[in-house]
Amino acid sequence: MKTKILLALLFIVFVSSCNETTEQIAIRTRRSTVIATSLAEEPFLNELLSSAGFESNARDKYARTNSEGVSVQVDEILKVLQDDSSHYTYTFALQNHSIGFSNLILEETPDGNYLAFILRYEFEGAFDLLNYSGRILRLDLDGTTLGELTFQDGELVTGSNGHAKAMQGSTCLTGATKHEECMEWGTYKNALGTQETCLRKALVITLKYGDCSSYTPAQPDEPVSTFGGGTTISGSGNGSSGSTQPADIDSGTGIKPIPGYKPVKPVVVIPERWDESIDDSGLKPCMKTIMADLKNLKNGSIGQIIQKFSGDAPGYNWQVKDGALAGNENAFTGPGYNKLTNNITTTFDASKFAEASDISIARTIIHESIHAYLVTFFSRDPLASTKSYAQLVEDYLYYKDANVAHHSYMAKNLVSEIAKSLEEFGKNKGYTLPSQFYNDLAWGGLTHTGQSDNNGFWMLTIWFQNAYPDPLTRSRIIETIAVEQSGRDMDGVKQIQSGSKSNCN
Repeated sequence: MKTKILLALLFIVFVSSCNETTEQIAIRTRRSTVIATSLAEEPFLNELLSSAGFESNARDKYARTNSEGVSVQVDEILKVLQDDSSHYTYTFALQNHSIGFSNLILEETPDGNYLAFILRYEFEGAFDLLNYSGRILRLDLDGTTLGELTFQDGELVTGSNGHAKAMQGSTCLTGATKHEECMEWGTYKNALGTQETCLRKALVITLKYGDCSSYTPAQPDEPVSTFGGGTTISGSGNGSSGSTQPADIDSGTGIKPIPGYKPVKPVVVIPERWDESIDDSGLKPCMKTIMADLKNLKNGSIGQIIQKFSGDAPGYNWQVKDGALAGNENAFTGPGYNKLTNNITTTFDASKFAEASDISIARTIIHESIHAYLVTFFSRDPLASTKSYAQLVEDYLYYKDANVAHHSYMAKNLVSEIAKSLEEFGKNKGYTLPSQFYNDLAWGGLTHTGQSDNNGFWMLTIWFQNAYPDPLTRSRIIETIAVEQSGRDMDGVKQIQSGSKSNCN
């Protein structure tokens, strides 16, 4: 059986080596001030995390968990060189920490100790600090709020409900900026010659401080919240501090001014949201608009769906484009995953969606994104994929078709997640439709085998029949998919669609 599985995997991933047009020459030494590191490379962080209350997690070797059930991810830590080039901050992704997203920050102090605090981002719509609307909260490790900033459309907000220019000792937080920075560069040779490309990006947020000696709160009688503070952790550090002057830091009370020491800008690094990195420049405008709506879903974006079932962020470069496809094929995710550029491509034939509703197209995009993830994962790590998706491998050995095996996996595991995303998409559009409608539509692409029986009728998949033994229920689902796809039922009669016409051509 092991031999069969390996042969199956080799066949599934074999085509990933085809169509590669680049040859890797070298990976340059990182030139960024943002460095991806780990506990293995920075072992002293183990002690700091333990002092901060984060201990080893028996169920996840890549996480450390505190008594509140909050986990920090330690398989990739972002190390940020500060502006004075003498010390670093370390940023950890936090899981299960309220709404929005949060980072644990360990900031090296001049005396070689560390200040630990949490920055939580609670925002409206898609994350974009240039036009940020929401709050940035600085929390102590016990969850105590040490201060907050409120932004509206990228501007700091002042008023009686909170002072945006929060005090930090003798300094005021006056604003924030962001920029993308490449963490890792690669050099490649293609038909046009040698070219350099960024392999991985990070989003760098810099909190800016200024002299607040002349700052007057909007409401003088209202206490001004401190944005500084955190929990001091004693430690030998990594020897990078350029100053030996003692720090006067109190947990939860803010950072007191240190004579002769000018506080540096704390830099917070947040990995780019995967959905924003999807290259949809090759799509027709009608589909590009729907893709943008999917990217902006708060709870069911493409990246979030993949992370829910895989346990990890997608981690590949997905290129989607328009192109002509043969027969009844509406979309096609090519098996040619490029290991050198981490790219995989999906083609959508917009002409096949001329009569489709926006919800039907959204469903197709989500469906193909899962194909893209599975092809990528099997190509990048065939052995790990056998453990994570053992049933999928068994299905491939049985059906001798990777596409069918993918569909079997989706039908058994992902229909409900696809339905939730489609429902969020529909509600954002103002549609008032029952959850059953979205669940029915989520079965698109999973109901038929693509082959005809002796009477010329398309054959139903076994997993669809097992999920819905009642033929009337199956008919309802098939009709829903057909109407949203073509505007007609299975008899070819025009029907009113629940979604809006896409008008793709």
